Amino acid sequence: GTNMTGSSSDLEFADGTFLQLITAPQGRAGSQGGIEMTAQLDRPLNELFDFNFKFRTKSSIASTGMLWLWNYQFNRWDFKKSFPTRTTEGDSVVTVTNMNRYVDANGVVSIRLRGHIPVNRPGGTSAWTYSVDFAQLEASYEAPPP
Repeated sequence: GTNMTGSSSDLEFADGTFLQLITAPQGRAGSQGGIEMTAQLDRPLNELFDFNFKFRTKSSIASTGMLWLWNYQFNRWDFKKSFPTRTTEGDSVVTVTNMNRYVDANGVVSIRLRGHIPVNRPGGTSAWTYSVDFAQLEASYEAPPP
């Protein structure tokens, strides 16, 4: 994507303040754009469970949203789930298992949120606005024994 407005602070809270970018046509792949971010775990991975990625998105025309995670084991982006991105803001939650392959030695998780319209759908050959209001990684943890 191009022409980004906003900053990482717009992703912290569901407050109606969006990080926005203009998507870019990618030939036969259609029109797409997205953001990459990192999350820092505040506890060791072996103390955490029930990982959920929560985010709020919208776009100027209906599109498909996608969540990708960087796989540190195989050095590649892994597609996790698609979800509808509408012209009105909507919340999505993606539960991820086997997080050990998506967390580096320092507890960092790399995340990619992308909006996409195939070339054969209206909007698939033009630029449109993809917006993210908030994005967060949540996990449950076990308290250490007394």
